[in-house]
Amino acid sequence: MAEIPVGARGDCHVWGYFSVVADGGVHEFADSQFGHVFATGETREEARKALVLALKELFIMGDIRTTVEYLGELLNTPEFKDNTLDTAWLDGLIAAKSVSVEVEPQSAVINAAVYRGHKLIADNIAGFKESLDKGQLSTLALREMQGMPLELTYQDVKYSFTVTPKAPDAFDLVLSSTGQHIEALPRHFLGTS
Repeated sequence: MAEIPVGARGDCHVWGYFSVVADGGVHEFADSQFGHVFATGETREEARKALVLALKELFIMGDIRTTVEYLGELLNTPEFKDNTLDTAWLDGLIAAKSVSVEVEPQSAVINAAVYRGHKLIADNIAGFKESLDKGQLSTLALREMQGMPLELTYQDVKYSFTVTPKAPDAFDLVLSSTGQHIEALPRHFLGTS
């Protein structure tokens, strides 16, 4: 476990530690709180502002969901700013769903389509390789990968895409209803795709 400065532009009033191993994965003995971020300041308000800024700049890569944006929103609630909270405060916010992180629908749909498109292509390539390993030499699976349908639903709206691999590290998505074309260039982190 290493202590890492996480403040804006090297701000020494914000620091954190994360239970990660050398290759960037979460340590096998870490619990759901695999990291902690702290802030100090001459006043509580200075520390709060520094922590909010640090959380906005914190970037965690990988297949892990975090509450970083939600925590930033909690720090900006009037109760937190005024320090008028108690032990039931967070439970009340969660029950009332009064603090949320807004996601633009277009961004959510495009990100989901890119992820699912990448997975669809990877699964099809794996299936093709498995067929080759069995001695089945048909290239039909490769031809079928040209223009694969992909559907997803977000906020009760159905979106239909066509997914076509273009290169080992690129593929095209076309939104069927508008013909909008998106070229996706997935990143490969830590040796996984």
